[in-house]
Amino acid sequence: MRIALINESPKAKQSTSASILTDLKIALSENAEIIQAEPALKVLENWCVKAGFLWSGGIGIGGGGALAQMPHVKNGHGPKAPVAKALRALADSILQNEAQKNHYVSIAFPRFLYKLAAQMGWRQMVKQNGGRARDLGKRWE
Repeated sequence: MRIALINESPKAKQSTSASILTDLKIALSENAEIIQAEPALKVLENWCVKAGFLWSGGIGIGGGGALAQMPHVKNGHGPKAPVAKALRALADSILQNEAQKNHYVSIAFPRFLYKLAAQMGWRQMVKQNGGRARDLGKRWE
């Protein structure tokens, strides 16, 4: 377990620490999908070791679900640019028969727009399956 401490003013409102913690929360939420990719790559790496294969690195892509929704965006342009760069690096290391460290990237797309698009997608999916959009927030007991 990792523990981080930010020591600042103990005031509850309008304190420096509240401002810092808000910025930290935003930074962590922006990287949430990249953070989730790390254990997934570790599982694959462990499987390779147990199966007797040589792990040569992987790419964890944050926001990767949005890539399928952008079929007309050229690779290496717009939101796909960081992903294309990581894939080129992986391809180069494969062609040179070298291993690379796990690499984590995120699509170049504003987080709030990504979340808005995801919410629209959920609502469409619920309606297509005979539900109502308001059921998304419903708590089942």
